[in-house]
Amino acid sequence: EDGATQGKAGLLIWLSIGQMFVFFQQLSVLLEIGVNWPRPLSDLLSILTVVDFDLSSDCIVPLSPLGRFASRVIVVFGIFTQLLVIHITVVGIGSTWRVWRVRAH
Repeated sequence: EDGATQGKAGLLIWLSIGQMFVFFQQLSVLLEIGVNWPRPLSDLLSILTVVDFDLSSDCIVPLSPLGRFASRVIVVFGIFTQLLVIHITVVGIGSTWRVWRVRAH
């Protein structure tokens, strides 16, 4: 396999894992609604709390449910912004390295 095919396969795997993680996050929100779910679904939802971002800062600042939701969204956007900065940096360094290497030869 060439490098492009391997890169696409790796990207597909990581995108799938990311989508699965987001799906589990959304299902774990259902557990916090406060509905008495039937037995098999409640067991599944309690298992999914393992991948839930429990960013409760109630010991620091008591938050309403809307505040907790907003803080989770802000944290997700913060993580996305950090990943974007890392990506831009790596791509920039990689293209600079290629230009420098071509000029050296």
